[in-house]
Amino acid sequence: MVDASATVLEAPREQSPVQTLLSEEKHRWRGRDVVFVDPLDTSAAYWWPAMIVPTDEIDTTMGCTQLGADEYLVKYFEDFKYSTVRGSELRAFDTSQRPYTDFAANNPSFPKDKAIRGALSFLKTGHAHAKFQWRQWQTGSDVLSLPFTLKPQPMPVDADSTSVLVDSDVTLVKDDATGDDGDDEAGSPESLPSDKSRGSPELSKSRGSPAKTPPPQAEGANQKETVESRGQRGRPGKRGRPVSVRQKRPGKRKILEQAADETPVPDTDVPRIQAVIKELEEVQEEYRFFRSLVRRSAKDLWLEMGNEWPPNLGTSTRFGKRRKVN
Repeated sequence: MVDASATVLEAPREQSPVQTLLSEEKHRWRGRDVVFVDPLDTSAAYWWPAMIVPTDEIDTTMGCTQLGADEYLVKYFEDFKYSTVRGSELRAFDTSQRPYTDFAANNPSFPKDKAIRGALSFLKTGHAHAKFQWRQWQTGSDVLSLPFTLKPQPMPVDADSTSVLVDSDVTLVKDDATGDDGDDEAGSPESLPSDKSRGSPELSKSRGSPAKTPPPQAEGANQKETVESRGQRGRPGKRGRPVSVRQKRPGKRKILEQAADETPVPDTDVPRIQAVIKELEEVQEEYRFFRSLVRRSAKDLWLEMGNEWPPNLGTSTRFGKRRKVN
């Protein structure tokens, strides 16, 4: 006899959110979408939040030159680094949907994570941290053109070194148009002859005759008289500055003689200096090699002691496991 009572199905075996996400459907992504990235670490409590970089905003500083038909360049909210990922390794970052709800329910520290808070802040305000923004931030389209190949960018043409940029607030005074006391009265419109006075013989005669040399005076009195006269004559200085300050010119600098210890290096010492530089470079390269060797040895020793690398403590779980850009 067949039992017609309702069949009670056994509860499915609980799986971690990371393992459950591996079988979800494919999504069509756009540039600047906030996503979860598979950390490629089964012991990770949750996936890493990141943003998809639009293909028309990728440059050489990101370390990515090519993307396949199902590859994306992402930037992580945690450490502002880049990596290439497949479409199957991405999930939507939505606070009302999985996997966000699963991560928040199973990990009390998930909402407090620095990267999670950064992604939530961008979704709420639309503004990203200044260090998170790349060079061509929000200059392109959100449409992704895949596969993608970075085109070589032309080098910027340097400006002509002979060109000089002059501030509009600076008054240029020509040396040969100034008077004896440094004023610009000789080049001012008031000092130029008018149409009526051009034909006057008396003015032409007085202008063509050489100026008389004033009698010598004491240095202190001459300086005092010059400063006072500058404050009374001429056009007023800009922004309330006295005319004497604006018209002041630095005097000739004294040429310093070459010191005794600044003798040129003889040609016989050049090969010896180059040899010393080469030895220093070899020592530096050897130091880098031993430093990396000690680092690997410390990691192996840490793992042999039964510890994780790195310890499973919050954000430190990302260290050492970041995938590299192709």
